[in-house]
Amino acid sequence: MSFNIFTKPTKAFQYEIENPSVVRAIIFVVATSLVISLLAFLVGGTIEIAGILLLTNILQWLVLSLVLWIFEFMFSPKKGKIHEMSFKEATSMTGKLWLVMLIGAISLILWVILSSIGLSILGLVLFTLVGIFFIIDSYIMVKVSLDITTKRAIIPWILIIIVYVLLLTFIINFATATLPIF
Repeated sequence: MSFNIFTKPTKAFQYEIENPSVVRAIIFVVATSLVISLLAFLVGGTIEIAGILLLTNILQWLVLSLVLWIFEFMFSPKKGKIHEMSFKEATSMTGKLWLVMLIGAISLILWVILSSIGLSILGLVLFTLVGIFFIIDSYIMVKVSLDITTKRAIIPWILIIIVYVLLLTFIINFATATLPIF
C-alpha cells in the first residue's frame, strides 16, 4: 500500500487504480473535514460552521471525483481500446489527494499555534510546501487517471482546478446567502 504522495505520487495514484478503496478515501475525506472543522472552531467559529464545513468537504470530494470520472471519457487517449476507469477508482484517487489536504489542514493548525508564540514564518513555510505538493500531486493524479504520458494532461488538470474553484465559490456563496450562521 503506497501512501507516499510526496516523493512517489505516481506509484501512490497507480496503486489506487489497481486497488481502489472508497472506504479508505472516505476516511481521508472525513479526517480532513474534521481537522478543517477543528481549525474553524479554533479561530472563532461555531459548531454549526464546523458541521457545514464537514458536509461541504465531502460534497467537494464527490463532485471532484465525478468530474475526474467524466474527464476520463473526454480526454483518455485510448479511443479504440477504452480504459474504463470506474467511479470507485475516481473516488479512491481523489481521496488520496485529500490526504495532501489533510496534511495541509494540520499545517494550518500548526501555523495558528506557531503564530501565537511568534513563529508564524515556520507555519507559513510548511503550509506553502504542502500547497506546492498539492499542485504537483493533483497534476500527477490527472496524468495517471487519464493514462496520459505527455504534457497534454495539463488541459484537463486546469479544467479540474477551475471546476474545483467554481464549486468552492458556489458553496461559499450559497452558504452565505441561505444560512444564518455565516
